[in-house]
Amino acid sequence: EDSTGTLLSTALLFDLDAMELIGEIQMNHARKEASIHTLPSGQILMAGGIGADGSPLSSIEIFTPAPTLE
Repeated sequence: EDSTGTLLSTALLFDLDAMELIGEIQMNHARKEASIHTLPSGQILMAGGIGADGSPLSSIEIFTPAPTLE
C-alpha cells in the first residue's frame, strides 16, 4: 500500500539476516494481508489476501528471488 492507501502490485524483498532491502518483485495482482511463506526450494509463496477492490483473493503467486550480488 502506498501513502494514499492504493494497493501496489510490487512486493519488497528484505534480508532478515543482513537487515536490508534486497530487491522487489512484480506481482500479478495487487494484494495486502497475504500469507507469505518461503518454500524449501527458496521460492516465495504468496497466498490469498485482500485485492484492490477490497474483495478476498483466493489466488497464489510463486516467485523465485534473483540471487544477490556480493
